[in-house]
Amino acid sequence: MLLPGEIFEIRRFIAAYNLTEIINRLVSKRQLKRSQEFEAVEAYRHFMLLVWANHHKKQSGEIKTGAVTPSTLADIVWHGHILHTLKYREFCEGLIGSFIDHAPNPSGMTEAEMLDRREHTRTLQKMIPDRLWFVSEFLPPEGTNHAGCGGCGCG
Repeated sequence: MLLPGEIFEIRRFIAAYNLTEIINRLVSKRQLKRSQEFEAVEAYRHFMLLVWANHHKKQSGEIKTGAVTPSTLADIVWHGHILHTLKYREFCEGLIGSFIDHAPNPSGMTEAEMLDRREHTRTLQKMIPDRLWFVSEFLPPEGTNHAGCGGCGCG
């Protein structure tokens, strides 16, 4: 069972991780639009919370198998994070105690298996109370644009 206190603590760990360098690189490489940065950070943090929940459920014996599927934006940030191997490894070890492998659309996976994976992801999402998701804490302050600059015309 996922306890709110455990979720809150791991959520705090995920939220404290600075993704600025990764996001800036993705934007400079045109893999992400500047207007998507806050949504992408939130999607990645949601995804990593689900990765943790999935790992936790496996460790406790509540589930035997199952993988979590990231959204498109979360996957873009994940790819960018993996390129920073030392930081990524440290983050993974802090999150679940080991490296989190990335297996993009495993070959040989049927459409039914992909649907099962998506359903497993939705099931995990339902186990986390709404109040413990990353809702809007990553949005820029009122009256500012993407980087908090307040008037460059970029947003």
